[in-house]
Amino acid sequence: MKGHVLRRAAGDNYLIKYGEEPYRKPLLLNDSAAEIFRRFDGGEDVGSIAAYLSNTYNLDIKEARADVETVVSQTTNYLGE
Repeated sequence: MKGHVLRRAAGDNYLIKYGEEPYRKPLLLNDSAAEIFRRFDGGEDVGSIAAYLSNTYNLDIKEARADVETVVSQTTNYLGE
């Protein structure tokens, strides 16, 4: 079985890809990146995640969108998607 899982251990968030060789070291995500990944992995689009971050944390929408795009790019590259 191939896939991925986001796990929290010892206060850190790890994105783990499994079911493929060779083994890949888990990707460490901070809390914000983990939240972005959870939402994107759950089907939310970049724009809605950016709007959520902008409203919740009082961020400029352009800054929030850039942060979301960075996390999405890093995590999808890690997962090979």
